[in-house]
Amino acid sequence: MASGQLGSALRTIHRLFAEGSVTGVSDGEILERYLSRGDEAAFEALVARHGPMVLAVCRRTLDDRSDLDDTFQATFLVLARRARSVRDRVALGDWLYGVARRVCLLANRSAARRRRHERQAAERRKAREVTTVANDELGPVIDEEIERLPAPYRLPTVLCLLEGKTQSEAAAELRWSEGMVRGRLGRAKQRLRARLIRRGLAPAATLAALAREGVGAGALPSALIETAARAAVGGGVSASAAALTQELINTMLLKTVMLSATLFVAGAIALAASAALIPGGDQTQSDRPREVLSTSRTPRLPAAQPDPTPPNRVGIALVLGQVLDPDGKAAPGARVAVVHRSNATRQSDNKQGGMPLKPLGMTRADAEGRFRLEVPRESLDLFPTYYALATVEGHGFGIRSFDPGLDRQELTIRLTPDQVIHGRLFDLQGQPAAHVTVDVTAFGNESAEGNEMVSSDLPLTSVSLWPAAATSDDQGRYTLRGIGRFPLVVLHVRGAACADQSLVVRSDKPVAVREVSHALAPAMIMRGRVTLEDTGAPMPGARLVIHKGSYDGWTGPGIAIDADADGRYRVNLPPYEGEGDDYNGYLIWCYPSGDTPYIGVTKELKWPKAKRGHTLDFALPRGQYLRGKVTERPSGRPVAGASLIYSQRLHGNKDYRDNLILGWDNAAVSGPDGTFRATVMPGLGHLSVYGPTLDYVYPDMGSFQIFSGKPGGSRMFAHAWAMLDLKPGEDRDVPVTLQRGVTVHARIVGPDGRTDPDAMVHCILNQHPGIVRHAGYGLPARGGRFEFTGCDPERPVTALVFDYGRRLGTTVTISGTQAGEELTIRLAPCGSAWARFVDEKGQPLVSYTPHPMAVLAPGPRSYVKPPQRLLATEDQIGFPAPSSPKAYKQREQTDSEGRVTLYGLVPGATYRIGGAADDAWREFTVATGQTVDLGDVTIKDSE
Repeated sequence: MASGQLGSALRTIHRLFAEGSVTGVSDGEILERYLSRGDEAAFEALVARHGPMVLAVCRRTLDDRSDLDDTFQATFLVLARRARSVRDRVALGDWLYGVARRVCLLANRSAARRRRHERQAAERRKAREVTTVANDELGPVIDEEIERLPAPYRLPTVLCLLEGKTQSEAAAELRWSEGMVRGRLGRAKQRLRARLIRRGLAPAATLAALAREGVGAGALPSALIETAARAAVGGGVSASAAALTQELINTMLLKTVMLSATLFVAGAIALAASAALIPGGDQTQSDRPREVLSTSRTPRLPAAQPDPTPPNRVGIALVLGQVLDPDGKAAPGARVAVVHRSNATRQSDNKQGGMPLKPLGMTRADAEGRFRLEVPRESLDLFPTYYALATVEGHGFGIRSFDPGLDRQELTIRLTPDQVIHGRLFDLQGQPAAHVTVDVTAFGNESAEGNEMVSSDLPLTSVSLWPAAATSDDQGRYTLRGIGRFPLVVLHVRGAACADQSLVVRSDKPVAVREVSHALAPAMIMRGRVTLEDTGAPMPGARLVIHKGSYDGWTGPGIAIDADADGRYRVNLPPYEGEGDDYNGYLIWCYPSGDTPYIGVTKELKWPKAKRGHTLDFALPRGQYLRGKVTERPSGRPVAGASLIYSQRLHGNKDYRDNLILGWDNAAVSGPDGTFRATVMPGLGHLSVYGPTLDYVYPDMGSFQIFSGKPGGSRMFAHAWAMLDLKPGEDRDVPVTLQRGVTVHARIVGPDGRTDPDAMVHCILNQHPGIVRHAGYGLPARGGRFEFTGCDPERPVTALVFDYGRRLGTTVTISGTQAGEELTIRLAPCGSAWARFVDEKGQPLVSYTPHPMAVLAPGPRSYVKPPQRLLATEDQIGFPAPSSPKAYKQREQTDSEGRVTLYGLVPGATYRIGGAADDAWREFTVATGQTVDLGDVTIKDSE
């Protein structure tokens, strides 16, 4: 680490802890500071510590170096959004290493798609330097092999080889002995050498070059640190970084489908367990825990949950179209189903073990292959994805996704040729695995092009056209038909002698018949008992949800199981599928049953691979009830269906516990009369309240107020907040008032007065429930029309509306006083700005990518030093808009003299550009068609 950067990191950490040295403060302590207080300085310290390694990974992995800043920022933006899922905080460097690799691979895939459409790709590759090409060839190979290392070997490799730490420093950070670090690092190098030799590389020179690159990356530009930290607290997100972040989070669904066992296992095991409970059955093992599974049980809530979708936005969508066979001819009699998968819901799906596809309607096509379906149109508050599936005997499925917000959808669904999968299953001794059930859980195309991917975390028993399950015979053979020739099919197997596990069938080329075989891991049984922490009594019917855990903290759809009457449970776990890994990781969520004041807890289990059985008990702590009533202003009427989310405050709270199941998993819902009863803990905390619709006004609230009781911080989104300081056993009534807003309807047109169907809208209204910070994403104006919900007549807000593809935009003020008639928003040609970017010495910055920030809500910036100046909150979005696919294909970079022209600036918007230091920002606006000369813009510490 360069001395200037080290000094900055030291000052940051000293400001955090007021004592100690940089090596004396762990990643876990710094991360906890960020989580508890939303402290951007804490996040900046993490970026300074791990940024050099992340930057080196990006340099080695990227095909296009112009994506460097975006992938770096996206890596730390994923950390900002997923920080609470990092369970093993000692291994934060390893976690970031894996995220950086995945972000870069996504960027490479996007770049490859761009190059297919750009004739100049060959010329750009020829222009690259020879040394860069060599790095491009070696870097991905090296990182691929490092990723394949077992975690005990990969951790010291990342710390010592990539981050340049000494073995002594690595031992202190990992809490290992120096001998353990030395031994595992030596074995890791041996494995790397062997694998590199097999791939035709010289290991000594390759590893030496890697070490030089990892350590040499220590001169990290301060601008990168500041940009990443600013993004973490809700502002300064570049367009491409936001897009990459969202794409990576979206890919988690597919990854976890392949890694995790789903609840297809639940039905069969539940029947077996139920048989054991029938009177007159075998009672010789009465103390044996009975396994009771449920696949249809809904989450238990303190009050009856009304329909959360607002009547004024839930209607009927007409879905019609035609089904064609693979040759393009009509497919008469094809079965068609419309299903949907909500990307987020008002209540957590974790208690069910996952998020299923839900059927909305089914029909059959007529003699010409045409179909017509009327299905409920989901509330746009929930951002769902709709799929139309079609199949007919002799062919494979056709898949089409579509926009649920439109009242009418016309689709053409083309079937795929059928593919017969002949499979064979073996155990680890090579013997046939008989009587194993094989379910289809997902199929489609992983890429964004071609066919799409459809999957379900839970069984689709109500969708009759879903592929039927198969059972292996005495020789372990099974056959599946009717899926289609998709590049990817994911199967789930379950049996008495094998672990519940997912199998992946990949096809590089479509074939009519595919032969596959798989070796199955043996059964892995976890059992235990759930009791009450204060009395030791059993918790009958407690629900346990077991998620497959990984070192990067992401988990997928889980197995859900209920304890028996004595609080005992037994479950067959999915195996760990990572190559050479010594440990299995599982995250277990244990929920109380019934209407009790107890709160669920989580535990992490690292399972040695050779072990086939394990006992894990749970003790649930007793909380206390918090009562109240939710009403709306100004009418005073009760609000039914409001969600009340309780969270503990970490800072200054002696009662804080880090393993409690809170948040949406512990949500209370107001009843028909507006009353609620939430289960909370004593001490400091808060309630965030979300109305049943987005028709309520968001009050101003900063993250510092929530997490530490001080003003300022990033803007937080909830319809109401209640700060709590409760004594043990205190019975308190908390009234909650929501302010009902109004809806402003708008039509968006171009300069010619015609409706613009591609416009995007950015504003602080219409924020999705549960997204507590503005993420920088715009919302589509479907059909050129948009509804601004939750508008306050007394507090106007700014909205940026633009069509980036046509470089049209405008800035509009939205107020509740405009309700009652349709507002026409007319787009105009965007403006531009010219600037020359230089460093502190006045030298031009070459190939620098500027990221202007458009201000949505005025006020002091959330990222300001010193923090005492934070008196209000505001929101900024990246440029160009991350919701526009065309936006992140047209990023401007400075030329050899540091000059650049920024196009597509929204007329009337307030932009900020420059470094993160308080005195480095340049604020400007542009008029339609105007080019503003910004002169020289200095970026500090950018060398």
